[in-house]
Amino acid sequence: MKRNSYHFLSIFMLLLPLFALAQKGTISGKIIDAKTAEELIGCTVRLDAGAGGALTDYEGNFTIANVVPGTHQIAVSYTGYTEKVISDVIVKNGEATTVNIAMEDAAASLISEVVITATARRSSMSALTILQKNSPIIADGISAEVIKRTPDRTTGDVIRRVSGASIQDNKFAIIRGLNDRYNIALLNGALLSSTEPDRKAFSFDLFPSSMLDNLLVMKTASADLPGEFAGGAIILNTKDIPEQNYLQVNAGAGYNTVSTFKAYQSAQGGGTDFLGLDDGARGVPAGYPSSTEFQQSSKAEKLEYSRQFANDWAIMDKSSAAPNSNLQLAAGLVSAPDRKVQFGSTLAFSYSNNNRLQTGERNDFDTERQLFNFQDNQFKNNVLWGSLANVAMKINNRHKINLQGTYSTNTDNIISSREGSDFEQERFVRATAIEYTENHLLTTRLSGEHSFGLNNIKLNWGGGYNRTSRDVPALRRMFYSKNFDAEADDPYRAYVPYGSADPFRSGRFYSDLSENVYNGNVDLTIPFVLGAEKHSVKVGGLYQGKDRDFNARVMGYIRARVAGFDNSLLLLPQDQIFAPENIRDNGFIMDEITNLSDAYIANSDLSAAYILFDNTVFEKLRINWGLRVEHFNQHLESSDYSGNPLEVDNDLTTWLPSANLTYRLNDKHQLRLSGSKTVSRPEFREVAPFAFYDFYLNAGVVGSPELTPGEIYNVDLRYEIYPGQNELFSVSLFYKKFNNPIEFTFSSLGAGTRTFNFQNIPSANNYGVELELRKHLGFIAAGLQDLTFFTNAAFIRSKLDLSNVSSFDSDRALQGQSPYLVNTGLTYNHANWGLSTTLVYNIIGDRVAYVGTTGYADVYERHRNLLDFQIAKRLGERGEVKLTWGDILRPDFMYYQDNNANHKFDADVDNVMQRLNFGSTITLGFGYRF
Repeated sequence: MKRNSYHFLSIFMLLLPLFALAQKGTISGKIIDAKTAEELIGCTVRLDAGAGGALTDYEGNFTIANVVPGTHQIAVSYTGYTEKVISDVIVKNGEATTVNIAMEDAAASLISEVVITATARRSSMSALTILQKNSPIIADGISAEVIKRTPDRTTGDVIRRVSGASIQDNKFAIIRGLNDRYNIALLNGALLSSTEPDRKAFSFDLFPSSMLDNLLVMKTASADLPGEFAGGAIILNTKDIPEQNYLQVNAGAGYNTVSTFKAYQSAQGGGTDFLGLDDGARGVPAGYPSSTEFQQSSKAEKLEYSRQFANDWAIMDKSSAAPNSNLQLAAGLVSAPDRKVQFGSTLAFSYSNNNRLQTGERNDFDTERQLFNFQDNQFKNNVLWGSLANVAMKINNRHKINLQGTYSTNTDNIISSREGSDFEQERFVRATAIEYTENHLLTTRLSGEHSFGLNNIKLNWGGGYNRTSRDVPALRRMFYSKNFDAEADDPYRAYVPYGSADPFRSGRFYSDLSENVYNGNVDLTIPFVLGAEKHSVKVGGLYQGKDRDFNARVMGYIRARVAGFDNSLLLLPQDQIFAPENIRDNGFIMDEITNLSDAYIANSDLSAAYILFDNTVFEKLRINWGLRVEHFNQHLESSDYSGNPLEVDNDLTTWLPSANLTYRLNDKHQLRLSGSKTVSRPEFREVAPFAFYDFYLNAGVVGSPELTPGEIYNVDLRYEIYPGQNELFSVSLFYKKFNNPIEFTFSSLGAGTRTFNFQNIPSANNYGVELELRKHLGFIAAGLQDLTFFTNAAFIRSKLDLSNVSSFDSDRALQGQSPYLVNTGLTYNHANWGLSTTLVYNIIGDRVAYVGTTGYADVYERHRNLLDFQIAKRLGERGEVKLTWGDILRPDFMYYQDNNANHKFDADVDNVMQRLNFGSTITLGFGYRF
């Protein structure tokens, strides 16, 4: 497979100088309007009655550096607002203290004095609570402060902690019970595209959780957000510019109850596997002909080409799997804040290497009988690493230029062995698979934020380039069998076909997907005053262009001749059967069955423009309303199975209105009402009118050019209470009307052949309620003040119109939708002891994984009870040790066929399709901040 130089971008980042410069303390924060949450530019912040100070920048931020450790007082003043004095601001040597302040109109109150000693960075829970409260739209999220108290490695793990959210296949987001196609992902404001070759989904396991400052899920639409979602817009914000210079190092090791120190299997690899990068040891040999050239070659030439492949089929037994390991490095550098031009940068690197051994059963059924029963053993080595570099420049506190880059790699190296019974063919089976899959994500973005004039007119712009790739440099599968009526001591024989290759039996598969994304946006916000009320109008536009290239090669060994073939070769073990001496005229030869339909090129363009008004009425009512128009063009080129060229073109213009109303009853209570129209468009492969084989589903997949975009009408009502610092209670009711939703439908045809296709169903209605509570327990007893209870839950009901489609269960939910999601836990944090503990429980209801058809039941993913625990202890002023126990209950992962259509598992009626157990993992980590 082709290698790209950008693979080594992160290694270069890691070798950049890391800075650790000891200083005095720093005080920084954000100044906002208490009513509108608007950032206040040019506020005067004075330290200790004139001993120093600063002015707020265009974002309302200020920083006072080189503050002597101790207790200080700051005063904030701004024309038209009441001066506010903050006492007992505690500053420690080499640390940053953050004070966020809400200013009131001069007529609202006299000078107030409060005590603030806690920090509140953008990554903190308090900062996230303020953001939720002041957001014009309904949003939920999780901060880095909370993330570090969980065992979560990837952003996919983090998402399931958010109210109304869950994760599928450990990487695809489910928001409010809606599957991945109804959610979008943005990284630092830039729209991310699908990472999957054949579905509309972003793989959140690509991004390490340690890179996040916070994660937000916007659950209602706004004109300044992309309009292609109904569940949520998931916004990933990476580490921001630091408040002081620092160097942070964290390392840990983990023990898995099923895998660590247990026997496992491995296969021949390369010298850079520990980086998740294939060094070329796998892949099609250099100089090997193209598919067309090979298929047109003579038999003698094919034999010669066949000998170019290494005999890389050996699977080695190993005695002891290594513990899991992880490492995180982060560094920050910032120049003195009193300069007219200020620079800041953040560098981060995260690496983890995890081993997982899983055992379980796998079955399949047709409408009349069981087709097979297999016992699977799978050993997976996962390498996940990511790097980040942010560089920013501030000019006169009114202009900011930011250059951001991230790179991440997620690689799976999997050895699978299978043994069991094939009832359809009446034989015993032993099979193996050797898989290696690399996923890469590169993002770059240059952006600017500017403030002009006394009216605080804001201009934001950005442009960037993203690249997503998925490489399968080698997938090898081998198959041995013997008949049911064979003697017990009869040997298993290799299945090597005559005539044409079978990729699942002595086969090789290679694929490469790459997508380049170019994006740009501009937003202009103009504040104005009508009477005594503050208002703003915002206009802007967005462009995203995507170019995708996918190709696959499908090949495998066959018998070089029918008559005269040396049948004794079929008795050889896997590590010997395809040795070079067996590639001969009466032995084996390579065959390739790659079709023109196994490749496609595609591109799309999305252009959008919007106007958004933000109005305050009678001081208490905020109305955020606007209109967005999006023009989408999609083009795909491929071939059908006969080799005839195929093209698909879609062109669509969509008008998307939205309105969000927030009524503030008082400082702690507010009511929200929102309504919007959004859209769901087909992905490239979903509209391709040809059949292709999915080697991971072990099934055929057929696209449909008749698919039409779905329209979604959304209504939300939410009541919020903010009882105290970092406390929240909310209850939401929501309704969604889907026209022409798209589903991934499963069917079983003759002889056990499986096929998936995409289809529109006429309509669907979703009704739901969502609850969230985060409360300190000090109101029960003073001794419980350091204990916080949190919970969030969602309950959803669907009603589908299936009048024109075949269906096994007319009362089922939308594909991927869970009827309920619950996430709850307790956190204890004793600041004086430097001790914190967290216990978290998570469950999602059974959901449709694959939609069935008439006479063939829907396949469900069963719920799992997940319980995680963590305890952390500060060591001195700069160190921390952390112990995490993940997946304590160790429930089975299960897919089942719901034969009685009651939406739950009944062991005596339903068919178990797959059952696995991952064990639980205990991780010990240590961190130090220089």
